Amino acid sequence: MRALENYNVLYTEREAAFDAITQLVQATVGTEVSTIALIDEHHQWFKSATGVDIRGTERGLAFCDYTIRKPEILAVPDMLQDTRFNANALVAGAPFVRSYIGCPLRTPEGYQLGTICAIGLQPRDFTETDRTILSHLSTVIIDILEKRRRLEELRPISQMVDRARWQAMLQEDILSDRPLPALAAIRVDDFDEISDLYGSRMADRLISAIMDHVTSHIQSGARVARLSKSVFGVAMHDTDTENAEWVMDMLREKIGDMVVDLAPGDVGCSTVSIGLVRPGISEKIDTVWDRLKHALHRASTQGPDVLISEIDQGSPLDWAVRSA
Repeated sequence: MRALENYNVLYTEREAAFDAITQLVQATVGTEVSTIALIDEHHQWFKSATGVDIRGTERGLAFCDYTIRKPEILAVPDMLQDTRFNANALVAGAPFVRSYIGCPLRTPEGYQLGTICAIGLQPRDFTETDRTILSHLSTVIIDILEKRRRLEELRPISQMVDRARWQAMLQEDILSDRPLPALAAIRVDDFDEISDLYGSRMADRLISAIMDHVTSHIQSGARVARLSKSVFGVAMHDTDTENAEWVMDMLREKIGDMVVDLAPGDVGCSTVSIGLVRPGISEKIDTVWDRLKHALHRASTQGPDVLISEIDQGSPLDWAVRSA
C-alpha cells in the first residue's frame, strides 16, 4: 500500500495517455473490456477503463487481486472452468465474464501495484502476441508513473492560498468560459480535540498532513485553500459530478485511516466531513459560498465522517427558495 501511495495516482482523474493504452488493448486483444486497475486494501480502482463505465469494485470481486500475487501474466481462457473464479459474482451473474488476461504492474523495487488487463464475455485462448502486448504496456505504464514520481519529488511544496484569494479565483472561473469547477469544503472533525490535547501547533500539523494527502491524490491544477482553522477548500476543474463525488468519498475513507506523527511518541488521526457543490453560471460568489457552507454544515451535523453532495440539486435560485 505504501508503494502505491508513493505514486500519488490512486483516485485521480482519468487521463488520455492511460485511456489510449486500454483502448489499444481492447482493439488488439479483441476483448470487450480493458482496464488499468490499481489495488488498495479494500478496492480495485480503475485509472482507465475501456468498455465499462464503473471506476472500480470491491477488492473481493477483483480478478486482478490474483494476478498481483505472482510476477507472471495470468490468463484464464474460461472463467467457468476455473474454481478460483467460477463463483465470482461477475462471472456467475451479469456481466457474465468468461475470459481474462492480466499483467502485473511491477515497480523497479518489485512491488505489484495492480494490472493492465483484458476481459472478455466469451471464452477465448489468449495468444503469445496478447501476452507480449500486455507485458510491453505494463512497462510503459510503470515508466510513466516513475517519471511522474521523480518530478513530484523535485517539485517544491507550494503555499496554500487563503480564503479571499481562493474566492477571487473562483469568481474568475464563474465569469469565464471555462467549465465550472466542483467545490469541496473539508472539515477536519477532530481538529479542536487535537488542539486541546496537544496544542494548536500539533493540530496545524495534522491539518497540513491531511491537506498534503488531498493535494497528492487530486488532479493537477486543482486549487486548495485553507478556509478556516479546521476547514479547507478544493476547487476541481474538468471533472463531472460522478467523478467528483467518487474522488471525495474515497479521500474521506483514506483520511479516516491516516495516522500522523505529531511528536516523538505521539500520533494523531481524524475523520473529515465534506460538503460538495458546483457554482451556477454567473452565480454570485456569496451565494456559492453560502451553498458550500450549507453542504458542509449538513455533513458535519450528520457526521462525523460524512460526505454531502449538493451538486445537481437544482439551480442556485431553487436553493435560495428552499433555504428561505
